[in-house]
Amino acid sequence: MLILIGFLCILSCQHVYISHGTSSSDAPKKWSALLSRVSSDSGVDYNLIRENRSILDNYMSWIANHGPHSEHYSIREEKRKIVFYANAYNAAVIFAVLENWPISSVKEVDAGWFTQDNVGFFLGQLFMIDGGTMSLFHLEQDLLLSQFQDPRIHAMLNCASFGCPPVRYWHKKNLNKQLEKHWKQFIQNNVRQSGNQWEVSELFFWYERDFIGWSEAENLCVYLASYLNTKAKDWMERHSKDCSLSSFPYDWALNDSPYRHR
Repeated sequence: MLILIGFLCILSCQHVYISHGTSSSDAPKKWSALLSRVSSDSGVDYNLIRENRSILDNYMSWIANHGPHSEHYSIREEKRKIVFYANAYNAAVIFAVLENWPISSVKEVDAGWFTQDNVGFFLGQLFMIDGGTMSLFHLEQDLLLSQFQDPRIHAMLNCASFGCPPVRYWHKKNLNKQLEKHWKQFIQNNVRQSGNQWEVSELFFWYERDFIGWSEAENLCVYLASYLNTKAKDWMERHSKDCSLSSFPYDWALNDSPYRHR
């Protein structure tokens, strides 16, 4: 009984967001178009999204009642599932940023008892997706990474921070080609030389198990080498046995960049 009470207390401390938009069939298309206007490698123009908030609200209402479970995706529709969950994740992240606006980092967001850095944002907030409520943590870890076990999925998810891959709307057509391109670009942008040493974003150490366990690589150096060129690649290959990589801090600053033409 005490365990049940504790579980209910935890649930009651999570903030459940319910979008009041209109779930129309063209909501994904309109959200995709807006996202292409507000996002680039430099960040996201959150003010422009705020000016067009109904488009995001409508998309959030649409994903609340659509998805692999609600629409009974077949077991063969793996790509369709991946892009739905990735697009839902990224939209929910942006939605949460606007609901907590203004913030300078997602680390600032608290939700009830969830007050530790990032815990409030990724675990303390619940969203209506595919007929149920879920946190960003559950969506990322359980429905995407654990289910499909592809390290490149990390390239699809944006956490509203400059340390994350750029946000984009994903399509199932040519998904593998898209993933290879953007994952390679992200890796190359997050590997740098420091004296005689090379270092990577600490993200690669957080998810080291994914990169090694879901590939044939023996360590991070071997995994990263296949995506790198010239000096970085040479260094990784020479250190394929000892892999003495170091890391630089992840940038949790809000990826706010009001740069786009309207």
